Amino acid sequence: GGAGLNDLHSASLWQNPALLSNAKGWQFSTEYFRPIYLVSVGLGSATIVKGNGKRGFALGFSRLGVSSMTDQTISAAYALKLNDRIKLGVRLDWNQLYALSGMASSHYFTGGVGVHYKLNEKLQLGAFVFNPNRSPFQLEDAVYRSISSWEIGLKHRISDRINWYLEAAQEQGFSEIDWQSGLEYMPLEGFQLQFGYRSIASKYSVGFSFKKQNWKTSLASVWHPDLGFGG
Repeated sequence: GGAGLNDLHSASLWQNPALLSNAKGWQFSTEYFRPIYLVSVGLGSATIVKGNGKRGFALGFSRLGVSSMTDQTISAAYALKLNDRIKLGVRLDWNQLYALSGMASSHYFTGGVGVHYKLNEKLQLGAFVFNPNRSPFQLEDAVYRSISSWEIGLKHRISDRINWYLEAAQEQGFSEIDWQSGLEYMPLEGFQLQFGYRSIASKYSVGFSFKKQNWKTSLASVWHPDLGFGG
């Protein structure tokens, strides 16, 4: 559900802001990811969402550390439900990229537009275009262009307990399209099992989530054919 087709509205800030329009009341979420096999890589984020079922607003902070570089992002998004079928959302990011040595840093803006379309009670489509103008940034004396990407996803509600996802995504500079597929199964009320596959590097994932009243907890692990498990 990377195109913003899942039911966690706070995740939609990063994936597809259009679904923020579904949020009702306040939401807060935080997550952290660190591959077991890459100790120099870490990704953390925190998000606050406020919505009324028709309009939604979100603020988020994320931090990605890779080797000697760190990228920190503050994001704001707004979404509007146009009718029972169509939702639109926009996101604006302020990015700070710097070397851990403190010798170089850069600030720049990025953004994206998302749309969600409900075909019927079982099928939904989502799409998100990120940073189409490839915002420039400068480190020391060199000028670079930030990455742009697009993604489109399909959600099929097979039954009340089973959801199937299919997504295609591509980043600028990569000729190969990244195909992703996932399956959610709810054996018990409030408890979900999740299975996924990603075509790039043939990655498999498995996880579960548990929802109790206003709290939801998720745990997932990704398997790489050469590097093993990370989560």
